[in-house]
Amino acid sequence: MDGSSSATTRPSEIVEGATSSDMAYLWCSNQNNNQDAKQIVLLHGSSFTKETWQSDDMLLQFCAGSKSVIALDFPVSTNYVGLMQVLDEVKTSSNDRQLFLSEEPVTLVTPSASGYSVVSWIMNGDITQLPDYISEWVPVATGSLVSASDEQIAPLATLSDFRILAINGNEDRAGGKYSTR
Repeated sequence: MDGSSSATTRPSEIVEGATSSDMAYLWCSNQNNNQDAKQIVLLHGSSFTKETWQSDDMLLQFCAGSKSVIALDFPVSTNYVGLMQVLDEVKTSSNDRQLFLSEEPVTLVTPSASGYSVVSWIMNGDITQLPDYISEWVPVATGSLVSASDEQIAPLATLSDFRILAINGNEDRAGGKYSTR
């Protein structure tokens, strides 16, 4: 034996509801004791909804390897202030239980237009606050990021606790184009 465990953990069922600000969500958690397991927040593009993450069991697959996953019906036109507010909201207590996520920063997945919320933060907000909320950002075919200038995104290089994995999806109109940035 190599000492690694082949045991898998089973995520809880998917819970559907709405936050106190009436933002619809799908949420699942996992009793994952792996200290490297992430909390993931999934947004969606302009032609999709939170339910998109349920196709092909994507939501359950994310949940199986994570501490907690929440897919939000987050309006794609919402700027960074709205993103900060909803991330704060899903980290606060609700009645007798912790609502969704712990206080640690999340991995944020933003397909297509939903990436605008983070791009607006980069261009207009205090980027030193980004690592307090988001540890990893996964923009998928985010046009607003592609159209940002080098000068606008250069300050991100100063953030030691913030990582980006940019993916350009092949189903997006900009698919096949990429940046070496």
